[in-house]
Amino acid sequence: SMLHENLNIPRPAKAESLLIRRTKWAGRQVLLAGGADDRGLMYALLDIADRIGWSTDPSTPFSEVRDVQEEPAVAERALSKYTMHQGNFESYFYDEDYWARYLDMLARNRFNTFALIFGYENWGYFSPPYPYFFDLDEFPDVKVVGITQDKQRRNLEALNRLIRMTHDRGMNFTLGIWDHIYRGGVQGPGDRADKPTKGVAWGLTADNLTAYTRVALTKFLKLVPEVDAIQFRMHGESGLKKTEMGGFWENVYAVMKEHGTNVRFDARAKDFTDSLIDKALEMGVN
Repeated sequence: SMLHENLNIPRPAKAESLLIRRTKWAGRQVLLAGGADDRGLMYALLDIADRIGWSTDPSTPFSEVRDVQEEPAVAERALSKYTMHQGNFESYFYDEDYWARYLDMLARNRFNTFALIFGYENWGYFSPPYPYFFDLDEFPDVKVVGITQDKQRRNLEALNRLIRMTHDRGMNFTLGIWDHIYRGGVQGPGDRADKPTKGVAWGLTADNLTAYTRVALTKFLKLVPEVDAIQFRMHGESGLKKTEMGGFWENVYAVMKEHGTNVRFDARAKDFTDSLIDKALEMGVN
C-alpha cells in the first residue's frame, strides 16, 4: 500500500487484476508486484517467478521481468476432469502428489475453477455418486455392489482433501453430479442396470429415487462442506425420465435452498423445460 501511494501507481481494481512495475523508490531499483485481491497478487508473483527462469545471467535474475498490467477478460475460467473409467480415475484420485502438480499447473495458467464431473456415459460409475461415499440407514437396499466402508471413507477423505488443495491454490471447486440413476441406454450397457454389478449402485428404482436423493444430497452437503458449486445435469441423459423431472428437481431445489445456501447451483439445462428453471428461481435457489 505504501509503495503504491508513494510511487503514485494506481492499485489494480478489477477482481483478479494484477500489476508488475519496475521503478525506482528512494534512490533504489524497486520491483512492485500488486493485485486487486489474493488471486491477482498470486498471478503477479507467478508471472515474475516464471520470467526469472528466463534469465540467462544469475547476476541479473529480473532481467526478463516486464511491466505488466492485466485484468481478466473472462470471469470464470474452469477446467473439468471426468470420472469416465474407474481404474484410471482411482490411479490418481488418491494420489496427493499428482493433485499438487496438476492443481499447481492450473493455478499457474490462471484457471480459477476446477470441476470434477461424476457420472458421464461411464457405465454406471458414480451414477449417482452418494453411495460411493456413504450408506443411508433409511435406504439399506441402495448400495454400491462390493464396496466396503473403508473404501467409502477413503473416497470421502480424498474428495475433501482435493477440495482443500484446490482452495489452497486460489481456485474454486465445482462438483458435477451428472447421473442420478443408472438405466443404460445413452449412459452405457443396459445389462448393468438390470442386475447387481460390482462397482455399480444397486437398489435405486423409480419408486425410491426422489426420496433417496433428498436424503443423500442433504448428507452429502454436510460431509463435503467446502464445495463451492454443484453442477447438476438436468435432462434425460442423467437417467431421469421426463415424467420424473418435476418432483425430482423440486426436491433437489428444496435441499439446496435449505442445506446448500452458500453452494452455487449450476444447471446443465440442455433440453430442459423452462418451467422447472423458473421454479428454481421462484424457490430462491442460489
